[in-house]
Amino acid sequence: SKLRGSGAELAASMLVSINPWGDDVRNYEMPVQRAIAYGVDKGADCIGVALKIALDDGIAPEHMVSAVLNLAAASPMFRACVGSTNGGQSLRASEGITLIKVGDAHLDLPPPGQHPSDVSLNQRIALALVRMMVFGSVSALAGRSGVLAMDEGWVMLEAGPSEVDRLARTARSQDVFPMFFTQKVS
Repeated sequence: SKLRGSGAELAASMLVSINPWGDDVRNYEMPVQRAIAYGVDKGADCIGVALKIALDDGIAPEHMVSAVLNLAAASPMFRACVGSTNGGQSLRASEGITLIKVGDAHLDLPPPGQHPSDVSLNQRIALALVRMMVFGSVSALAGRSGVLAMDEGWVMLEAGPSEVDRLARTARSQDVFPMFFTQKVS
């Protein structure tokens, strides 16, 4: 389905932006998207389970999957993006207004404008987590004529024109109006 395809594409894009594979990242862009889509077709509702299914069925190479699962085991923030069991709680809209806070967790966001090559692994994970929460929030608000308001909007804006365009298209198709706030006018 179209939703499955776009979800697998978004999940693969997120994994590539975090890059648990190091210098070989370009070799995994298409295989990880294929593996996630395959796993979702087989009943997975999160990235970790989708990759495990693809590995077990010989669709995904072990070294590609193990890099993702090892990082998930080591990083709670990454685990929030990847998931390892089906049926977990997903983002949803409540009556009226929903506020997402990270609680006591520290989001190690890089300074706005920092060159991507200077962004650490933990910073890439924090950026991906925020971006995935934005996309998840748009999905949770689907069909409700909802509004998504985000402070530190530079996190989405610095993701690049293609990511902003993807968000705009997704929000428009879901009848959601995104608003981003930032103190950085540039």
